[in-house]
Amino acid sequence: MITKAMDRTTIIFRVLSGTASDSENLAIAKWLDASDENQSEFRDLKLLWTNLQYTKTEKDDSFYNGLRKIKEQVYTRARKRKAAQLLVSIFFIFSLVAVFAIYFSLSPPSTHLAFDKVRLQDVITTVEDKYRIKVEAREVSALSCLFTGSFNNVDGADEIIRSIGLALNLKYEVIEKDRYRFSGNGCFNR
Repeated sequence: MITKAMDRTTIIFRVLSGTASDSENLAIAKWLDASDENQSEFRDLKLLWTNLQYTKTEKDDSFYNGLRKIKEQVYTRARKRKAAQLLVSIFFIFSLVAVFAIYFSLSPPSTHLAFDKVRLQDVITTVEDKYRIKVEAREVSALSCLFTGSFNNVDGADEIIRSIGLALNLKYEVIEKDRYRFSGNGCFNR
C-alpha cells in the first residue's frame, strides 16, 4: 500500500505517463479502491497532467518545475487535511472532557459514609459537607452524643438524617429544602 504522499505522487505520474511497473499500477489501483477521496485526488492530478501534456511537448525545466508545483500542491492539500483532522480530534476531546466534567459536577456525591463512636457534632459537619445541607441541633447536649453507623448507596441526606435521629433517639424535622433540625436530648449511649 502506498503511504507517503511523495511516493504516491511519483507513482501516479509514472502511471499517467505509462512508465509505471505492474506492481506500481497495482498499488495505485488498490489506493484508488481505498476511498473516494483518493479517486478525487487522482482525477485532479490526471487533469493537471493532461493539461501539462498539451501545453508542453518537450521535457524542459519548466515542465519539471510544473511537476514540483503539483507535488507541493499535493503536500499542501495533505497538510490541510491533517490539520483539519487534528482540529476535529481536539474539538472531540474537549467536548468529551466537558461532558464528563458536567456529568461529574451534576452527579450526586459518593454515598459511602462510616462513623465509629463519633460525636454528633462531627457527624453533622461531615454530612453537611458531603450533601451541601445545613443541620441544626435544638439542644446543645445532643451534639456530644456518639454515633456509630455507616451509609452506602444512599440517594439523599433525608435517609441519613432519619437514621441518625433513630439511632440517637432524636426527633428531626425538615425546616426547608436542604435544612434540617434535630430536637430532644437523645443518646442511647454517651
